[in-house]
Amino acid sequence: MTLDEAIALSREVARQVSTFPERPEIIIGIACGGFLMAKVIALTLDIPMETIRIQRKGSVIKEKFSMVPGLVTLTSAWYQIPILNIPLKYVMNQFSALAPVSPQLTPNVYQKRILLIDDAIETGQTLISAKDILSAAGASSIKTAVLAWSNHPDLTYKEEIRPDVFIGRRVQHFPWSRNSPYRQDYESWLVQPHA
Repeated sequence: MTLDEAIALSREVARQVSTFPERPEIIIGIACGGFLMAKVIALTLDIPMETIRIQRKGSVIKEKFSMVPGLVTLTSAWYQIPILNIPLKYVMNQFSALAPVSPQLTPNVYQKRILLIDDAIETGQTLISAKDILSAAGASSIKTAVLAWSNHPDLTYKEEIRPDVFIGRRVQHFPWSRNSPYRQDYESWLVQPHA
């Protein structure tokens, strides 16, 4: 997905959100994947925006490993070897667990209608965690929007992760993805003034 496509799809999400019976009072983008969408939607609808950072425990370690040439390919090959894939799956699950979010880093959402934004729902962990945090902080209602909602059968029937707005069911590489050929475009967009 190019940067221009991501912006256009974010504007489409904004158009769909504008039809909600109750207008959101604040848009919360889950950093980093939901930042561009949240920013575009907030500007389009003229609604204040905040971010919440929900990280996986192994994010920093995985990022460093991904910089080692060939390691991702080697790890993928190891997954094909039955005796190695069990310990690899265990390690990857440990890396994928969500780190706790400090209450001091939670945006002020007390008694506000929230639109929670992320780029994609793959497992639903991040979205559920963010909703729980915002509910505990006193949000009066939380609607969700994503560009992609994985079409994995296990996710289709989980009501707690069903987004209120989504564009497609295929998760892909977004411009902010580390391995996207459009990452440089996204990084340039980040430093531009947005009004």
